[in-house]
Amino acid sequence: MTVEINPVSGADLDAILELGERTNEAQVIPHLNAEGQDTMRAARRSDITSIADTQTYRALKATLGSKLVGYIAWREGNYVAQLYVCPQHQRLGIGRRLIEAVKAQTSSQSLELKASVNAIGFYRRCGFIKTDGEQVVKGIRYVPMVLKLEP
Repeated sequence: MTVEINPVSGADLDAILELGERTNEAQVIPHLNAEGQDTMRAARRSDITSIADTQTYRALKATLGSKLVGYIAWREGNYVAQLYVCPQHQRLGIGRRLIEAVKAQTSSQSLELKASVNAIGFYRRCGFIKTDGEQVVKGIRYVPMVLKLEP
């Protein structure tokens, strides 16, 4: 079966919320202290469902057959706010394909994001570079990164 990349629709939001929460719990939460875990869990649902605001966000989904296996959401032309790939489908190029799809749809000269500490290696392999050291806000750890795009 081939992974397909398509725009997210309102009908996808429940599956996106479930995928985002499950992946976040398994891969981000373990890297945070108690304050960060509480902060992340408190904000996570509203952050994920905010991608339904099509005035602010653009979002793409990756599906394998009828199963949602990943999604990416960005705003302001170049800020990647969310990128999740189902853990059992990681290391298959799905995250990279989602980033490539955003690159093809943006007119910006760069993509920016705040990488969870567990995802820094993935973003480096995609060409992102750190723009600053690790940051901690309300216990949530991240590293600002940027990917320069060809004009």
